[in-house]
Amino acid sequence: MNATQSGSRQRIAGLAAVCLLPSLGLAAAAGAAPVLTITITDTSDAGGIFLNSSAGFDGAATSLGGDTGSSSTTGDLNGGSVRLGFGIGLDSCRLSPCSGPPDLQRNFTAEITATVVATGFSAAGAWQVDFAGARRGNIQILGDGGGGPEQVTLSAATWGGDVGGVFGAAFNRTSLGNDFFNDSGDAVLAGAGNGTFSVTLGVDSFVRSTPSPVFFSQANGDDACVRMGIDVEDAAPLSQALCTEYPGLGLANPNDHGLFLDYQVTAIPEPGALTLLGLGLFGLTLAGRPRRR
Repeated sequence: MNATQSGSRQRIAGLAAVCLLPSLGLAAAAGAAPVLTITITDTSDAGGIFLNSSAGFDGAATSLGGDTGSSSTTGDLNGGSVRLGFGIGLDSCRLSPCSGPPDLQRNFTAEITATVVATGFSAAGAWQVDFAGARRGNIQILGDGGGGPEQVTLSAATWGGDVGGVFGAAFNRTSLGNDFFNDSGDAVLAGAGNGTFSVTLGVDSFVRSTPSPVFFSQANGDDACVRMGIDVEDAAPLSQALCTEYPGLGLANPNDHGLFLDYQVTAIPEPGALTLLGLGLFGLTLAGRPRRR
């Protein structure tokens, strides 16, 4: 080996060290392979049956199903889909005559929360999760009594947490009839480094049913409800909140209604550390390779 060849090998080895050492430092700082862990939970207001008697029926329920947890590493970009079934049914003075309560009212928020935990990333390690949401169902005031005033409101679907935005129309029904909805919208959660982040998708609703006065008592009020994939009557046997029933309108399938959330990890790059590590190892290989004279 002559001096020129020796010098070339030294320079290659030096360059390899320059590439390799920072990459090892980045890898050490990052620790284990970068991982995104996503957990989906039902964070709706407390539901349950509050009243089911001759005085009236007031029920609300939610049910979350689907891919409620997933972990992804580089090259393993996982995703999933969840559905939150949701329903409210109010029927004041369902067995006439009754003595009260004179006015049933309920505020309720149906909400899905995705918690995203990033671990093992360097400070500059970028990642991204794409979310697609949908809201399907209907609100209704069903005239099975003579009550009033009845009211059902439903907000637009709202993204929250570490993202923002809305999709779909808001509704305010105060007369007999239905409002159907089938809306969708997207959100992107992008970050760098480690941490805990959240994405929420929710709708706010208000439902009211009042009886009609008859002499010294009260008569049956009209049904008022939100139908988003839960048959609330099934949760409270013997109730008569008929507008919450499935199949009901248009022979609807409850599985087609609800609040839907799809999530997909689309990027977990750590290019800085991996590129430097590759260059460093390649350089060391060249430096140790014998050359033919």
